[in-house]
Amino acid sequence: MHMKQFLNEVASGGKGLHPRSESVDDLAAFQPVVETALEAEALGYVEQVIPHKESHTGHRFYSALIVIGLTDAGREVIAAP
Repeated sequence: MHMKQFLNEVASGGKGLHPRSESVDDLAAFQPVVETALEAEALGYVEQVIPHKESHTGHRFYSALIVIGLTDAGREVIAAP
């Protein structure tokens, strides 16, 4: 997921994010979303990211995350062409 797409999703109310299902394939496909969220937090685009790791597959994938608040910097990224 691209940063701007992620920030737009957060801005539109998608603050709780999770994979489509708990299958290993869906969990694996969700990991880039988590990486984007953590990068957004590190860059100061969102106030906080709270990730959760699953334990039933043995892979310890992130299985959900909560994103708290866009910052002014995050809104600027969205507004940029």
